Amino acid sequence: MIKNKLVFSSLFLFSATFVGNIFNAAYNFIMARFLGPANYGDLMALISILYILTFPSTVLSNIVTKFSAIFIAHEDYKKLHYLSDFLTRKIIIFGLVVIVGFAIFTPFLAQNLKITHTWALFLVSVLATLVFLVTLNFGLLTGVLKFKSLAAASIAWPVIRLAFSVGLILLGFSVTGAIVGFVLATAITYILTLYPMRFLNYFKEKHISLNWAQVGGYSLPASLSILGLTLLTNTDILLVKAFFSSDEAGAYSAVSLLAKIILFLSLPIVNMIFPVITQAYEAKRNFSRIFLIALGLITVLSGGTLGFFLLFPEFSISLLFGKSYLGASLYVGRMSIFIFVYALVYLFITLWLSIGRLKFALVSVVGALVQAILIYLYHSDLNQVIDISVYTCLGLLFLNVVYYLYSFRGKFR
Repeated sequence: MIKNKLVFSSLFLFSATFVGNIFNAAYNFIMARFLGPANYGDLMALISILYILTFPSTVLSNIVTKFSAIFIAHEDYKKLHYLSDFLTRKIIIFGLVVIVGFAIFTPFLAQNLKITHTWALFLVSVLATLVFLVTLNFGLLTGVLKFKSLAAASIAWPVIRLAFSVGLILLGFSVTGAIVGFVLATAITYILTLYPMRFLNYFKEKHISLNWAQVGGYSLPASLSILGLTLLTNTDILLVKAFFSSDEAGAYSAVSLLAKIILFLSLPIVNMIFPVITQAYEAKRNFSRIFLIALGLITVLSGGTLGFFLLFPEFSISLLFGKSYLGASLYVGRMSIFIFVYALVYLFITLWLSIGRLKFALVSVVGALVQAILIYLYHSDLNQVIDISVYTCLGLLFLNVVYYLYSFRGKFR
């Protein structure tokens, strides 16, 4: 039963996310073609800043998913409503503080990061606040297993972003237009995610006691582990922009995006197993088979894409980005290997977070620090930068596999 549910949910979410990722890819590919390597490098730097700034949103989503799954398992809907309402209010307050801070420090940041689009940089703060709100609701939808609503929102977000951004680019707003389109799409998506959660309004309660010590004890190590994962695929982009020319940074960003198709194929499965394994773990049911099925699906889907990129690097880069990026095909193979190994590491870290093995999940932070230090010290060319990322993730994967075999050694007898 669990196996059938996992496969069906994976296929459903995969299909929806695949459609959404087509529009995500279209957004990036169109931006790359319209903006050119230099401006596209600026856009990717802004998006990398957004990812780093919003890494806690991923943690927030995981926390909400985990605890909403627990509340649903115990049919405690009042606590679920209180958690949603409390976090929404806190995000809005914190977001306003961040926006004011960005308004003050945007000129300083723009100068040091060599970003000429200052308005776009400021809007990243507004976008970050909206991303927090959307990911909060995504976490709720995942935790209560509303996969259809989650799938619909996952498609709507990139579709709306593409429509607004392309329109603004055509009107001549360049990088700023791309960011404004992102902001508008995120705001609309947040509104859309409120509808499927309306059932919680029947369970309003002003005075609810939550075990915040339990939430806090989970959130800090989870935040750090997700930060490590976020930095592993974004620090390299920012360091390349700092150490290489604008054209080289743009080419690197394009190759990174192309390779991340491998990651995008695995994310629906990873996101889906988090609440399923959490509920199985809380109910003291065996979750090893769920994880192994997910591992097999990711290996097949992402591994197949890796093979295609290794065999046809020039075709892949020219088809999606145009001939002006053809020189970047030299880096497609290495980058694809990096992202494939990273996707497997991401799956293992998600497992540890779902079953509360928080200390080992922090290994991602160590990996991110090693990667950043080595790239900072050794960056003679782009191949060396990518090789550092590949070997860092291979080391992380080795540690995760060894820890998995050690932790569940009784399952293999």
